[in-house]
Amino acid sequence: MTCLYLRKFYLLKFVLLREAKSISMKSNVYMLLCLLLLASCGGSISDEQRKSLQQEMKDREIKKVQEEDIVAKTFELGKEIHRQYLSGNDSLQKTLKTDLYIIEKGDSVEKKKDWEIFEAYEYSLTNGAPLSDNVQRDGEEMIYTYPLVIEDEFAGIYVIRIPRKQLVLNL
Repeated sequence: MTCLYLRKFYLLKFVLLREAKSISMKSNVYMLLCLLLLASCGGSISDEQRKSLQQEMKDREIKKVQEEDIVAKTFELGKEIHRQYLSGNDSLQKTLKTDLYIIEKGDSVEKKKDWEIFEAYEYSLTNGAPLSDNVQRDGEEMIYTYPLVIEDEFAGIYVIRIPRKQLVLNL
């Protein structure tokens, strides 16, 4: 059936090109032929493919989000990932493609921002400020941190790095 359409296309192209006298006329003819060919194909897709396409279009839709919304979403998802981690479940962590690790006193730290956050927790502790969860931005990631307290003593921090793209998609 496709061959029949192609033969019609080439025959029509040949006839019309032979008749066309100017360059602009040729471009109009090409456009008309392409439209005819596309219209004749019928191109039907399954419901599953249609839903997949709609989801992809929704994901690629331009969203205008405020920084506060991203920070709030980071707190929300960070707390949930931390809660799931403590219960032995890492499904949300895998779904969002996050990194979760613990920095303890005496550990060497690869990322400068992690070390700065760890030092800020120690500074707060020495000045008597209460320790609580925190959100920071580091490039294209948001960092959710939570203090690790063992027997009422600060032992380190949980660090959860969430890609900003995942946060925006979940808004």
